[in-house]
Amino acid sequence: MIILFVERSEAFFLTSFSSSSRCQNFPHRLCNVRNGRLEYCFKRLRTDPPKGLKAMEPEAVAESIETILKEQGKDNFPEAFIGSMDAWMVAFNKEKSKEKEGGSTNITIKYGKRMEGVLNLMEKNCVDGTTVDAYASVIHLYLSGRESYAAQRVLGRMENQLVLQQQQRQQKSDGTSNDDEFQNIKRRLIQYNRVLQGLVSSPADPSHLEAAFHLLTSMCLEEEFSHPGLVPFLPKNVKPDAKSFAIVIESMLKEERGDKTDAPLVFLLKQARKFNQLDGFLMKKMDQAVPDSNKERLVALLKRSF
Repeated sequence: MIILFVERSEAFFLTSFSSSSRCQNFPHRLCNVRNGRLEYCFKRLRTDPPKGLKAMEPEAVAESIETILKEQGKDNFPEAFIGSMDAWMVAFNKEKSKEKEGGSTNITIKYGKRMEGVLNLMEKNCVDGTTVDAYASVIHLYLSGRESYAAQRVLGRMENQLVLQQQQRQQKSDGTSNDDEFQNIKRRLIQYNRVLQGLVSSPADPSHLEAAFHLLTSMCLEEEFSHPGLVPFLPKNVKPDAKSFAIVIESMLKEERGDKTDAPLVFLLKQARKFNQLDGFLMKKMDQAVPDSNKERLVALLKRSF
């Protein structure tokens, strides 16, 4: 069994094997880790956890933390909002662990909405504005529940909000350092790649892979990305890396649709050359995606990409 925890945009795992004697103590270890994580959520809000925390259900704790966050009002710091979202993530993990395989869609949507509710508060009340890490937490929740379109929607929400904040800072002549700007772009690219991976990993549905292709295309051309049901957004300055191309190209090569994907593949290969990403990593991924009996197709596609 694998239990997933999230610290901001990072994932942590605890594993237990049913054949091990350690499994007998695992629920207690899990409870201790969960309680420690929830205690830290309170610390992020600069308040002491209740004495009866260990007896409380994670969802009740998350409700309590969000109430405190609302009572603290405006001009709070990013850490406080992240703490509230982390508490909802703990509650989500607890509920998801009870569900059978494939039965967690409603739970994912339920807790995703709660975390987006905290994002609403952060967008309105955070003294430093929202952060990539905040959106990353929600994106991760949706992807872990295989809700890739919801994750894509939050990605767009992140981009539009960050653009708005950047415009507001420019009006106030409050620029960011070059290093901060670089790190922000790097964090955003990580989220794009996670959404791309989530889309191509979704259950067999051509529309998911098509959405991934169009998202990557928008990144390459720095053009507005639009999709039914989503607010359009612009991947500004987020240049795709070798991983971005590998995620989509590898999946397209595995598609058994004859020559229908050849033109889009040639386009992506040309873009990979343009961004100097057609390197050993990407070449290896493509070679692994194509069976030995069909290597000629890969060679032909590469020739057409010049």
